[in-house]
Amino acid sequence: GNGFFSLILLHFSQMSLRRDARPQLAPTPAPLRPEVVVLTYNVNFGVFWGDDMQPTAAADDACAAILSAGADVVLLQETNAGWEQHIRGSQALAAIYPHMVFTTDEHWFAGGSAILSRTPLDAIVSLPARSGWFDALAAQTELAGIGRVQLLCVHTRPGLEPGDGGIGFGALGAYQRAKGDRVGDVSDWLAAIDVRPDGDGTALPTIIGGDFNEATSGIWGGQLHSLLKGHGFESSLVARNVGGHTWRWPVWRFTITASFDTIYFDEGRFECLDATVLAMGESDHLPVRSRLAFSRI
Repeated sequence: GNGFFSLILLHFSQMSLRRDARPQLAPTPAPLRPEVVVLTYNVNFGVFWGDDMQPTAAADDACAAILSAGADVVLLQETNAGWEQHIRGSQALAAIYPHMVFTTDEHWFAGGSAILSRTPLDAIVSLPARSGWFDALAAQTELAGIGRVQLLCVHTRPGLEPGDGGIGFGALGAYQRAKGDRVGDVSDWLAAIDVRPDGDGTALPTIIGGDFNEATSGIWGGQLHSLLKGHGFESSLVARNVGGHTWRWPVWRFTITASFDTIYFDEGRFECLDATVLAMGESDHLPVRSRLAFSRI
């Protein structure tokens, strides 16, 4: 139907979004500054469908991808009860990340999020989405040499419409409405995490990662990137000029790709030394890893 045709046009438009052709910047040598490595990964809720809690090769591959990144903090999207059981049950992950928090969403099976951390997590709060789509997950942790850092795991509204039987493929108008919802939700979340504990009114160093469901530029993206840039954040993939895609979806004989996933860092507090899209896992999304160096204002 027209809705499906519009969806194809939409995704091919997204596929055409490419950063400029400049070569990717080489990793910056490790400075004498404290660092934090962050991973974001949409693991795909469909790996554990409904009440099916049986582990699969796809779930094991996702855990292997998380382990390979060597991150200090991991931000996950589309977790659910099956994912929580599998990740908490992994002895390898539990040994590295003794501190885990998961949220579930009673309205969306794909609406769960998780944060895994080497260091204790506190100030944990689920932030509602005014759009009615997926909530965000915020937490704080204490990092060696850096101090208290704020984390925000996001999964913004996709360019779809909810249908009576689940998520239905709508026309291009759905994607246009989704852009406004994403900006509204992220604006609310930024206001909610504007924590200023210091006497001079300085906000906590903040890292935001997740599946933003739009690119950082182009006709089908850029609104969220502009919003976050206006709040002092930069995308690690943009900072290191990393091209390619973080999302892929097979349609007929084609594979549609786009770059929806990234890690934003507080430009006043961090420098991105390295950013990588890991070609691992069986999710429709690829993990994104960033190495950030801390610079105190």
